[in-house]
Amino acid sequence: MSGRASWLLLILVVIILAACAPRHPLGIDDKDWQTLSPQQRLDALEQQAQLDLAQEQRRIAEARQREAQARQQEAEAARQRAELEKLRCEARYGDRIQCVLDQAEVYRSRRWEPIESLAFDLVRHVELTTAMIEQRHRQQRTIGTVYALFDGQTVSLCDRQGADSGRRQCLRLVGVFEDYRRGIRQQLVAPEFLRGELRCSLAPAEGMPLQLMINR
Repeated sequence: MSGRASWLLLILVVIILAACAPRHPLGIDDKDWQTLSPQQRLDALEQQAQLDLAQEQRRIAEARQREAQARQQEAEAARQRAELEKLRCEARYGDRIQCVLDQAEVYRSRRWEPIESLAFDLVRHVELTTAMIEQRHRQQRTIGTVYALFDGQTVSLCDRQGADSGRRQCLRLVGVFEDYRRGIRQQLVAPEFLRGELRCSLAPAEGMPLQLMINR
């Protein structure tokens, strides 16, 4: 048997022996355990039980805290969705725009990689986030976030929030009211971030006839 194989076998034997060794409370090794009196052993068992109980109580408290935080986050997300839907329903014609980025690719590891098409339903001056989804081998995974904003003339798709405007990369579509009313599409590139064909048009306001959605 080679020297390397002998060392591997020795390590395996040590691991097996350690696993089979008796385990005593408070991490006391077997040699010291044998020297303890019955009362000392009982005291050690009681101390270990108290430690185990405290650990279990901490685990339960942490689990409850995580559940409470998850419920709070879910409630906040639901509130934000309801608020956004209210803004969309109440938006005046021209303040809400719907966009799709087709043939979308994101720049990662110094190359462009395809992602699923991105869809946006934007209200003026309300920044929204959308996940970038990569699909490979019939599996989907999120590989980044797009921050989308419409200011009335410009649709911006950026890699950072507005507060980081000095450092962010953005893909931008610029048009006037009539452009968006008719529907506008352009092939756009934000170097080292995102590229694709972005098409946008105004969403109808509540109560408007549907024929206004038709591009002319």
